[in-house]
Amino acid sequence: MSLPNRPKTLDSAIEIIEILYENLVNDTASMQDAEGLIQTTKKASENLLQAVENILTTVGQVKKIAGQTKLLAINAGIEAAQAGKSGRGFLVVAEEVKELSKQTSAATTAISREIQEIQLAANETAASLKMITKRLDEVKDSNYKIFDILERMH
Repeated sequence: MSLPNRPKTLDSAIEIIEILYENLVNDTASMQDAEGLIQTTKKASENLLQAVENILTTVGQVKKIAGQTKLLAINAGIEAAQAGKSGRGFLVVAEEVKELSKQTSAATTAISREIQEIQLAANETAASLKMITKRLDEVKDSNYKIFDILERMH
């Protein structure tokens, strides 16, 4: 390298450093935006998990009511049978209530399975967000180191 080219090379190096510095500043701002989005998503995921817990509790209550209704229907059927001819209409109603109770129980079981799938997906989302946050922190630390080096060079 000859002496006359040296200032041009130095100017080019300074220009490259300034471009890198500007890119790091922009990247840092983008990472901060991403961190905000991650926190928002994390909060939404936590809210979803809480809603799932609430739904599972309600489904459990409905299932319990269905079980109690089934017992009442059985008891009503017994009473109707003991009443003889005058209880036949009531026996039909008791059987229908018993059948509805079975259907309700089956539906709550299906709902519980689906809700558990949602819960699993929400937990996986939370785990992924945790890993994304970790990786973002690693990139941010690396950028700060580069930022520091460029500051010293500038």
